[in-house]
Amino acid sequence: MRRRHRCLAVLVSILSFVRCASAEDLVIGNHAALADSTVRVPVTLPDASGIAAVALTINFDSEILSLESVTNGALGSAFLLEHQSNEGRSKIAAVRDEALSAGSGALVILTFRVNAGALPGLTSTLAIADRRISSQFGRDISWSRPVTSVNGAVNVVSVNSDTDGNGLPDWWEESFFGHPTGALASADPDGDGLTTLQEYLAGTDPLDPRSGPRIDVLQLAAGGIQLGFATVKGRSYRIEKSEDLQTWDTLGSEIEGTGAHIQVVDPIHPEFRSRFYRLVCIR
Repeated sequence: MRRRHRCLAVLVSILSFVRCASAEDLVIGNHAALADSTVRVPVTLPDASGIAAVALTINFDSEILSLESVTNGALGSAFLLEHQSNEGRSKIAAVRDEALSAGSGALVILTFRVNAGALPGLTSTLAIADRRISSQFGRDISWSRPVTSVNGAVNVVSVNSDTDGNGLPDWWEESFFGHPTGALASADPDGDGLTTLQEYLAGTDPLDPRSGPRIDVLQLAAGGIQLGFATVKGRSYRIEKSEDLQTWDTLGSEIEGTGAHIQVVDPIHPEFRSRFYRLVCIR
């Protein structure tokens, strides 16, 4: 019986060790971007409790990526950040006076530019090397237990690449949600009544309730009713009108988006009583 208790005690000790080790993993993850565009890549700590300093080197393919900046992430705002970057390598150190009692999230954000000549299908691995994590008193935790890391990558994609087949291109999901797959096309994260897919088709920001395509000016004006709405360059629009919400007619001709706010006038007749309008975005 005593031997069994000793075995259980050893097992509990091992499990506790494994939890502590895995809690301090450094994680990058996979990302996607178009050629000649930027991509923000966070290096995250799933559990930063007890950590006062982190040092690491990140290697990348300089023929595909150029490193534009290294900045503090949300978690990293509590650390003093220093970095030194050469072609294909960035050495990063984040230090604070006292160890964090708890916390998780992005330690640093690396902003890369995908080189203009990079072809879709190319991949640059983001490999973490020379990682060290230290406690409040400068003790290098890496010497006493393994500090693991999860490497990442930046994949160069085409405009139409859609890995998860949800109708949202990988580069677009990356731009707004920080990852190239997994966004729910039917969701409405900004609560403006438009789904994520509708926001993509309209060229608007799925995280900003003010950016959706809508008529935001509706008032009487000389000779008719004045309507106004914001446009996105590269999109086309039409305004439809109805007097019974059943039959809809197009007001005027198709309108090309310029990125500016556009106003149009709907002429009305003396017998006019009421009228309904809707804005339709055409891809």
